[in-house]
Amino acid sequence: MKRDSHNNNSLILFGAGASYGSDSYGTPPLSADLFSSLRRFNPEGWGRLDTALDELFIADFERAMERLPELASSITYGMWKTDLLFPLQKVMGLYFFTFIPDTTNLYVRMAKKIRASGWRGMLVTLNYERLLEISLRFNHLDPVVGVSPKEQNQIELCFPHGCCNLFCEHVMTASFSHPLINELADGPIVVVNCPLDYMQRLDQCRMPPVMSFFTADKISASGGLIFLRAQRERYEEAVLNAEKIAIVGVRVRPHDKHIWDPLAKTSAKIIYCGGPTGAIEFTEWQHANRFSSNHIVLDSYLAEGFEELSREIGLD
Repeated sequence: MKRDSHNNNSLILFGAGASYGSDSYGTPPLSADLFSSLRRFNPEGWGRLDTALDELFIADFERAMERLPELASSITYGMWKTDLLFPLQKVMGLYFFTFIPDTTNLYVRMAKKIRASGWRGMLVTLNYERLLEISLRFNHLDPVVGVSPKEQNQIELCFPHGCCNLFCEHVMTASFSHPLINELADGPIVVVNCPLDYMQRLDQCRMPPVMSFFTADKISASGGLIFLRAQRERYEEAVLNAEKIAIVGVRVRPHDKHIWDPLAKTSAKIIYCGGPTGAIEFTEWQHANRFSSNHIVLDSYLAEGFEELSREIGLD
């Protein structure tokens, strides 16, 4: 395994487009198709929501989630907002938990490059599924969270929005005033990857996994006060200290200030790979918000730009 000290100050940020484009099959859908996928996966929950919501979810999943309590009159969970949203959030977690990368997955190929090159930067994922984590483990890399790697086979994995396999252990709950949720839980975080243990957690724990709700403010009922806040702070610190940052499959959403504000402030070289439309949006954002013009925009999706992206971020 090669070593390059410059790789310590590199970072790769993955969004939904990266996971969706990481293979030709067996990957989670983009937000426009997520509602219909959840309805098929969970007919007794998501599937019981009024089909009139389809158009709203396709147009803007975040906005639809924010309006769900007022619109979901046909569901039978109950009147309290947590009684409606917590079960749906649990099912969303289970849905994302089911995705397993094939050996053809680009995450697997990237993990192989990381292992071979000795790249020691930070990996940040905004996605809820485990494709990246499993790909790392498949290549004998040990993801660590919230701490700097100390062993040669370790790599830091950061979850600003949480992940489907994270749960609060020894949950402490508190009342909370929010349009969507009125209860929060926090405590030590446990990673659950065994399917049987995962189902048991969902069945026995009232609170959903440590995943931000798919809303504009990225509120979370679990782990938001301690774990996710710390993860976002760690992400910001890494971005501001980075020399190179690759952004893969992340559309520009300025209201996600915890993601885009640090990127506006950093002097790092940014390599953006998010498809033709994403490239236009990023270029416009770059001109309007960054003081640095040190960037490369790949007018391609991950599959087409994989090799160039790998070279630019130091994986070759």
